[in-house]
Amino acid sequence: MIGRALFARFSKVNRLRNLQNVEIQTNLCRCPSLSNNFSFTFKFKACSTSTSSTLLSPSSLLSSREKRSSKPRIGLVELTSLEYFSSYLSSEIVFQDENIIAISKQPGLSVFGSPSSENIDEQSLSIVHTLPQLSQHLGLEELEIGLSLKSYYSGLVLLTKNTKAAEKLQKVLSSVASQKKKFLTYLAIVVGKPQCEIQKNIDLYLERQYLHERQMTVIYDKSVHSSRKVGKMVQITFSLRIISSNDSTFSSLVEIKISKDKWDVIPALLSHYLSPVLGDCVYFSRTNYLMDVPVSAPPHIALPGGQQRLPLRTENALWDCFKLGTSPLPLFLHRSQIKLPNFPSHSSMPYEITAPPPAAFATALDCLGLQLSSRK
Repeated sequence: MIGRALFARFSKVNRLRNLQNVEIQTNLCRCPSLSNNFSFTFKFKACSTSTSSTLLSPSSLLSSREKRSSKPRIGLVELTSLEYFSSYLSSEIVFQDENIIAISKQPGLSVFGSPSSENIDEQSLSIVHTLPQLSQHLGLEELEIGLSLKSYYSGLVLLTKNTKAAEKLQKVLSSVASQKKKFLTYLAIVVGKPQCEIQKNIDLYLERQYLHERQMTVIYDKSVHSSRKVGKMVQITFSLRIISSNDSTFSSLVEIKISKDKWDVIPALLSHYLSPVLGDCVYFSRTNYLMDVPVSAPPHIALPGGQQRLPLRTENALWDCFKLGTSPLPLFLHRSQIKLPNFPSHSSMPYEITAPPPAAFATALDCLGLQLSSRK
């Protein structure tokens, strides 16, 4: 049965032209029905005048829509100047008081950047570089980054109105993280359903390892004392709830509450539980599909990068809305809520700040037949 499936996957190879010395490799690992890990490598030659070699993913041969752009998606907003950027950010404020400002960041916008010159162009615009203009726009003396967010995530970013508030915020964030309190809430659109216990506190351990020529996160169920001692491993606590699921599009909307957002923890753990985040181009390869059944691939074998491989029914549901043939998907991971206890003082009422998902997130939910309204 497995042999037939593999033969069917590679039957389209004969249709390819203009390729020479092409090597295709696939790995089937940790499949419950298989006692051993194994891999297959296929080589073939075709008429061509080119001397370059090409590496193809076997699952990319399943669909005729395999030619996709490798260019990363940039910010969803055209940012032509710091003044325009500061005006745009002020329109994205979802909460403000005497201590902090909360901005709902779009995916693709950088919080910290590293422009190479004083002439900041639209490719290097970031929130930190527009803080002077934003402060002036809001009539404030100063602003600092209090809680950041990765550029490819959407959701809440916290700014503090002075240095003293920034220091207090960092102490509160360190305290709640060390106490394993789940103060961050994310919404994620995932492929399939997470294969873990639902609505239960789960402790995991993250370790940074140098894999495939880059730093990557590996998930462990148990602690390794030597790694924790040198700071290469940290513990996180999270709980997960499925808000909506659709078997016909093989997709789900999940809510994750977590004690610490570090080292790409959420994309790594969701792929660890066989439900990679939609748009994840790094950790998705740790989940493979054998006849529509998700199976896990060890991190040291699963190659990161490239276009995310989706089940055909998921791809078909998204094709028209997101024009998958011309551009890759954004990462559908949204920091939707932050809870801050004891800020700025122990007698203060807890903060609870929320932000709705961006427009692209809502569009994907509609395409996949998922409902956000069932969230409680």
